Amino acid sequence: MPALPVPASLAAAGRPAGPEEMASAVAFLAADEASFVYGVVLAVDGGRAAAQRFHQALFVYGVRMEIVEPARVEERAEIPYVGIRVVTPFRGMLAARDRLLAEARAGIEEAGIETVGYGFLRLHVIDMNGPMDLEAGYFTPGPVHGEHSRLRPGSMVAGRYATMKYQNHARRANQALQDWVRDNGLVLDRRTVPEGDAFACRYEAFWTDPAVEPRKTRWTVELSMLLAR
Repeated sequence: MPALPVPASLAAAGRPAGPEEMASAVAFLAADEASFVYGVVLAVDGGRAAAQRFHQALFVYGVRMEIVEPARVEERAEIPYVGIRVVTPFRGMLAARDRLLAEARAGIEEAGIETVGYGFLRLHVIDMNGPMDLEAGYFTPGPVHGEHSRLRPGSMVAGRYATMKYQNHARRANQALQDWVRDNGLVLDRRTVPEGDAFACRYEAFWTDPAVEPRKTRWTVELSMLLAR
């Protein structure tokens, strides 16, 4: 009987498994190289089992969180934006985010800059016990040239991202995505610096219009972290 491929909708890899991928796993288990493999289940499921553990972990952490789109890997092109970058203590970081977004929006309207979406928060360097190097702003349809008050042009770098969409509990959602990355044998593009953990690109994009839904706990947020090549 031929092996049935895992449907794309059930695989974290985002595509169905091919018969040759199933056959390769069977060939390995039947070969001499697997002579010391006992009592384990080799899951050739495109990460489905890991995704299930990811969802279960949300309840283990005691989190009441809605996963709008499950964790996956996604290839992305460069995304231009304008933003305001500051260093601020971890405590009160979200309040700082709100102030920066309001300031950015005022500067954008004054400069007549066209934007896309409802804003983002980018974490450049993270130190939970000290200052955070962060940036808040808005995506733009194309590159913006020049400086406008504290607004500076920038971009989310192109590459492969671990990403998910959620509502509520940003800190725990970030931890859950990092656990999913580890469980799938992936590595984030980050390094340790004197100021903390520096990320090549880690950000949250807001998908909810605050004029329609002012409650931040009901915002849909897309969390993305660049993977190492």
